[in-house]
Amino acid sequence: MLDKNYDIINIDKIEYKDGTLNVKSHMNDVFFDKLILEKKINSAETSIVFKQFNETIELNLNLSDLSDLRGGYRIFAVRNNRKYAFKYDIFTNKNIWEKKEKLDVRSANPFSFYLGTDQNNLLEILIDVSANVDSELLEIPYSGAVDSISDDVECIHISATFTLGFLFSSNKNIEINPSLFLVRSAEQSQIKSVNYSVLFDENNQVYKIDAFFLKKDFGLMGQWAFGVVIEGSGYNYKLKIKCTSKEVYNNIFAIGKKNWFNSTIPGTIIDPQYLSNGSFILRARPKTKLEDSDVLDNMKLAYQIYKIENKLVLPNKKSANSSRLVFERETWFAQDNAFAIFKSAKNSNKDNNEFKYVINPESPHYERVKNLYSEDVIDLYSVEYFYALLTAKELITSIFPLELLSLYKTSGFFVNKIREIPTYYLGHGVLALKRMTSDYSYKSGLYDRVSVGSNFDYNIHRESLGFPRDRVRKLGYPRWDELNNSTKIKYNQILYFPTWRPWVDKLSDIEFVNSEYFNKIRELLQNDELLNKLKKHKTKLIVYLHPNIRRFSHLLYKTNRSEFVEIIDDSSITVERLEIESDLIISDYSSVVWDFAIQNKPIIFYQFDLKKYELMQGSYFDLKNLPYGKSANDAVDLSNMLDYYLNKNEIYLRESDRNINSFYNFKSMSEKIVMDIMSERVPKKYIKKDMTFNNLKIIWGSE
Repeated sequence: MLDKNYDIINIDKIEYKDGTLNVKSHMNDVFFDKLILEKKINSAETSIVFKQFNETIELNLNLSDLSDLRGGYRIFAVRNNRKYAFKYDIFTNKNIWEKKEKLDVRSANPFSFYLGTDQNNLLEILIDVSANVDSELLEIPYSGAVDSISDDVECIHISATFTLGFLFSSNKNIEINPSLFLVRSAEQSQIKSVNYSVLFDENNQVYKIDAFFLKKDFGLMGQWAFGVVIEGSGYNYKLKIKCTSKEVYNNIFAIGKKNWFNSTIPGTIIDPQYLSNGSFILRARPKTKLEDSDVLDNMKLAYQIYKIENKLVLPNKKSANSSRLVFERETWFAQDNAFAIFKSAKNSNKDNNEFKYVINPESPHYERVKNLYSEDVIDLYSVEYFYALLTAKELITSIFPLELLSLYKTSGFFVNKIREIPTYYLGHGVLALKRMTSDYSYKSGLYDRVSVGSNFDYNIHRESLGFPRDRVRKLGYPRWDELNNSTKIKYNQILYFPTWRPWVDKLSDIEFVNSEYFNKIRELLQNDELLNKLKKHKTKLIVYLHPNIRRFSHLLYKTNRSEFVEIIDDSSITVERLEIESDLIISDYSSVVWDFAIQNKPIIFYQFDLKKYELMQGSYFDLKNLPYGKSANDAVDLSNMLDYYLNKNEIYLRESDRNINSFYNFKSMSEKIVMDIMSERVPKKYIKKDMTFNNLKIIWGSE
C-alpha cells in the first residue's frame, strides 16, 4: 500500500498526439518504478504502461490502452513506494470550464477522454460518458428556462430564454444554435438541429429563443433534452436548458390534466417531464392507459374525496383507510417476491386487511389473483387505486417503486406522492452481477427497509448503497421458499434468459436488429451443433427475454428454424414456472441464475459482451471468476458445454454445491418477513432534498 502523502513534480510541457500523452518535467536522473492512475472516488489503482527517458522525464502514456476504465483519475508516478503527483500551473489562470480539454482518442472505450487539473492544479484524466452535452461535465456559467411548450399537428414549439455568464458577454461573435440532445448511453448520443429564431436583448443580456421541431424526429422512444450549442472563437459548447417557467412546471405536476402531446407516430406521445436529477426533458414513449380521459377523471375524483375527508378530520380516519400496497413490475405480474409475501400475509391471517395487491385488470395474472383474494385486490388506475396512493401507510415491492404508477413517468403529482410513502423493498434478486445506480441507494429516498438474501447482499447494501444497519434485514427472498419446496422433476427443458442492457432497451426495432445484442442471440439460436444436440436429446430451449426488452421477441421469431427452440412472449407464463420446469439455465448477468443456484441446477453463462458490460454497467463480482456455473466464450463453446450436461443426464450441478451453500448462508422464510413488516413501526422516511423546485423558485423570482 502506498503512502497517502505525495511529492509534487512540476510539469514543464504536455504534448498529446495520436493517442499518446507525453508529460515532460525536469528532474535529474530520477527513474520511476511505475506509473498509476488512482481513481478519485475510491483510490483504486491501475498500473499503466509508460516509457521514461533520461535528461528530462517524459512519461509516454498511450490512452488507447485504457479501454477498460471509467471515471476520474489522478496520475501518479511511484518510486520506492513514494507517490509523485504532477502539477501543471498553465491551467491556473484559465476559466473553470476550460480546465478540462477533450482528447481525440481512438479506443475500444466508448467514453470520452478529458485531460485537466483539479483545484490544486494536479494533473488528472476524466474518462466518462461521451457527453454530447458539456453542461454535464464543465462548470460553464449560464442559465435558461423553457418558458412555454405547445404543438400543432406536425410540430412541437418551444419558447425559451437563455443567459450566458459575464465572461462570455463581451464576446460579440458568439453563435447560439438551439438543438435537441438525446439522453441515452454514451455510444447512442445524438444531437438534432431544430428550426429556430434567436433574438438578443442587449439591455438584459438575454437570448430569446423560438424553436420548433417535427414530432416524428422524436422517434418511438427516447428522452430528449432541449438546449443550445454555443460557438465562438476556439470553443464549441453544448448546454442543456434544464429548467422551465412556473407555468410549464405547474402543468407537469397538475392532477388529472392532459400535459402531453400526441406524436405523428401512432401510439406514441411526447411527454414533458423532470428527471430525478432535476433536468427537464421531452420524452417520446408509448401512450398508455394512464393517459385515458376516464383515468384522469379518476385521479381528480380520488383527490377530491381525499381533500373532503381531510377537512372532516374524522378520528382515526388515517388508520382506518391506510393500506400496505403490494405490487410487482409495472403492476402487471404476480410471480415474484412481492406476491409471495402477499400470499403469506393473507394465508397467515385472512382478517388482515392492511395488505392490498395492486394489479392491472388487463394482466393475464389478474383473474387468478382476483379469484383468490378478491376483497384485497385493487385495480390499477381505479378511483380506489388513486385514493390508496394518497393514504397508503407503506409500499411493499420487489421492483422500482415508481413502477406502481408507470414505467415511463419520472415526475408529476402522484410520482411525488409515491416518493413520500415509506417502502419495504423485498429485492428483485441477488445484486452480485449488476452494479446498481444511485436510484437504488438509501439516499435516493425510495427505499426504507430492505430484505436481502445473503451476507454478500447485506454488505453491498450497507457499504455500497449506504443503508443504515437498522434498515437492512437478513431474511432472504420470499420466492425461494416456493422454489425450495418444488418437486424436482426432469422436464428436458433449458431456459435461455438474457437480461437487458441500458444501451439496448430504448432502441427501435431497426436499431435492435442491427445491434450486437440481437446478432449474438441469433447466432446462438441458429448454431447447427446446438440445434442438432437439442434434437438428439429431445430437449427444448425456451427463450424468454427480460420484460424491459420483451417487445423485441417478435424479431427473434423470424430467426427461429427449429421445433426445439421456443421463443416465449406470453406474460401469463410466470418466471417461477419456467425456473421450476427448466433443468438448466443459460444467461448472462440476470439475477434469475441465483434462483437456479439455490435449486442446485446447472448454470451456463453466455456473456458475449462481457468487456462492454463491465465498463458500462459493472458488477460486484469478478465476472471472470464466478463461484458456480461455467462460462462460454461463444456459441460453439456453449454448445460443447451443453453437450456435457445433456450426455451426463444430470439435473444438478454437484461440483458447485459447496460454493452455492456457502454463499447462501440463510434461507428465506416468508412468515418472518411478514412478521418484520407488521411488528415494527414504519420507520421515518429518509426525505431526499428536492432542489429542483427551490432552484426553479430562484429563476421564477418572487410570487
